[in-house]
Amino acid sequence: MTQPSTCFHVGSKMFGEELEETLLENPDDECSRPVVDCPSTSSVGTPKRPQKLRKRKRGQDSAATACVAPNADTNRSRTKKMLSKKERSSVVSHIKKSPILEQVKIYFHKNECNIFQELISHGDLLVKLVNYHQNTFISLYESNATGKDKYISFQLEWHKYCSVFLLPRELPTQHLFSPPTNEMETIRTLWLDFTINPQIVEDKFKKFMMSFSSVVRDILLQETHLCLKDISDTTATGQGTTHSCNNDSDDVYFRFGGGTIASMLKQRYKEIRRCNVDKMELFSIEIAILQAINNKDKSSVPAYLQYRDRGNMYMPDMTFIPFFRAVDDCVKQVVNEKGFEEHGEEFIKVTHSHLKKATHLKSKFLHELGSKMATSSDKETQAANNVYEEMVTKLTNTRIQEFLSSLKQKTASKKGHASTTGQNLRDQLLTQHLQLQSRVQIN
Repeated sequence: MTQPSTCFHVGSKMFGEELEETLLENPDDECSRPVVDCPSTSSVGTPKRPQKLRKRKRGQDSAATACVAPNADTNRSRTKKMLSKKERSSVVSHIKKSPILEQVKIYFHKNECNIFQELISHGDLLVKLVNYHQNTFISLYESNATGKDKYISFQLEWHKYCSVFLLPRELPTQHLFSPPTNEMETIRTLWLDFTINPQIVEDKFKKFMMSFSSVVRDILLQETHLCLKDISDTTATGQGTTHSCNNDSDDVYFRFGGGTIASMLKQRYKEIRRCNVDKMELFSIEIAILQAINNKDKSSVPAYLQYRDRGNMYMPDMTFIPFFRAVDDCVKQVVNEKGFEEHGEEFIKVTHSHLKKATHLKSKFLHELGSKMATSSDKETQAANNVYEEMVTKLTNTRIQEFLSSLKQKTASKKGHASTTGQNLRDQLLTQHLQLQSRVQIN
């Protein structure tokens, strides 16, 4: 008789260990509750606590539970990201308008699927298949749009609805759904009629349908995410969140462009003294190009910049301001708070690679330069390309530095600091202003 009881205690111990592991692996699981252990040999000799101590402990436990409960509700509300009614309606209308059929055709044309070519000849069936998957996606997305396990629930329901096409012919649709919808019955009948083809094995049709359902689902999910991203961007912009930099006036580009021209000319005047003949010729052409971009007539420059021009500052010609603006607009597509959060350490690298892909900027630069001077020879073309690449790099770095400086200042002010370490003149003036304000308030 002792042997069975030993097995029982060992079994209960193993069950308790498994239960502890499960609770540790799923700490946020709502279904996990503390379970009273089965009586074991180790608990027989344990003395009972006094009644007063038990009451006090019980009160402490209830107080602790009351304190923890709001946090648990908060965490649970954070894990369950629910879509609002407006967002769901926007997603549904976006999916209905999306050209899903065209995207499906592009995918299968790339993969050269023979069954899909046959399906195109039955155009009505292809449209109905896409519509069935689209309607199924909309209904399942609406019904499984809440809860922390919403994506798993959606996946399970999606596979169930798509399994209608994988059932054997002899099994009715009621084997999965009771009762099935008319659309489900109709589309399954049309599909089974299409699969009656002695030249193609039936398993190939099943594999194709599995691939077809997966492709449509991926396209619809991508369209859904794009729609939700647009909604979040619009909402954030309405609330004043800085996702992209605002448009700047021409004054900014006079300063950015003038500083870039000054830096590039200074570098070339320095290097032209100690270089070979070929390099000297190339530098001479680059200096001529930069002098052509420079504007000696300051009548179109804003008044406050004219007053600051007592030291003969460099200013770009007015015709190049649209080019500087186009470069800056392209940079600001990445250089913003949202881009900084997304790319992190790769922020600067991603920005420069983004500028390299913008080939329209180069044609814009060469067009503006053509109105100032001719660049017909190979040397002149090479010099123009060198000036363009270095100028775009310097303009990009200028905007990145401006953004990072303002972001550091914003972060410092949020933390209660007057300014950041390694101050420039503007930061020092701001620090002095804040210190004077604090002294006045104290006095």
